[in-house]
Amino acid sequence: MEQSRQDEFAFAQDIANLLDEAQSVAAFDRLVLVAAPRMLGDLRAAMSGNVQKQVVAEIDKDLTKLDETGLRNALNEILWFQRD
Repeated sequence: MEQSRQDEFAFAQDIANLLDEAQSVAAFDRLVLVAAPRMLGDLRAAMSGNVQKQVVAEIDKDLTKLDETGLRNALNEILWFQRD
């Protein structure tokens, strides 16, 4: 595996670890994942079963190049369900 790919998977593992910590203190009761398709796959592989149970939706979109306003607008279009 080339270094950039290893770095991507390590980043997914870091995110999964943070989600585990947050889930262990009940920081969320449901989770929507928005990431590029390959990162979604990496996250699925890295996340614990407890966190995976909290995932209610997965959106395969790369939003990393958007500014704050663009990100907010894109998420408003994607997330159609009621937010608490």
